[in-house]
Amino acid sequence: MVSPSSPRRRRHSLHPPAPVHEVPVRARTPAPRRIDLSDEALARIASFEAIPRMDMTKLAEALGTTPRNAWGVYDDLRRRGAVRSVTVVDPTKVLGACECRASIRLDCRAPELIEAVEESLARDLQIATAVRVTGTWDYLVRAYHSSEAVADAWFRGLLALPGVVDGELKFCRTIFERHTYAAAILAAER
Repeated sequence: MVSPSSPRRRRHSLHPPAPVHEVPVRARTPAPRRIDLSDEALARIASFEAIPRMDMTKLAEALGTTPRNAWGVYDDLRRRGAVRSVTVVDPTKVLGACECRASIRLDCRAPELIEAVEESLARDLQIATAVRVTGTWDYLVRAYHSSEAVADAWFRGLLALPGVVDGELKFCRTIFERHTYAAAILAAER
């Protein structure tokens, strides 16, 4: 039997929780950590971005090295938080072939309605992006549906949300999306 004073027993004992101090909400949210990258590191990341599917053989060719070294470069940048792997799904194959953009205007005098609209947008799984903007419209929403009729019914539902006062629906087809952020940073600094 282990006595209460034995080191093994104390190691597993529960200690009273530390006192909780009230901290303002802003202080609880840490600022994003800035990662300083050299032009060489940005150029390496830009070469990752140029390859639609992560293929270490192609990446190694782009970096002028072996696939093993390319993995090392990639892993180092990932550990530093400079890059992350994501899986990209074609929304037209998963959500529906009918792509649309909805612009909506809210009654901004009622903040509680703004929160309710944003929560509704976040819950709607057909929406790929929802962006708060300035100008004529308050939100731009990109969504995918199985047909124009379904998209139209969805849009009428948006217009019926409390706080929404006006809207416009446009059907579109994305030709391409560039996710070349490192390349853009390099170009902007020159």
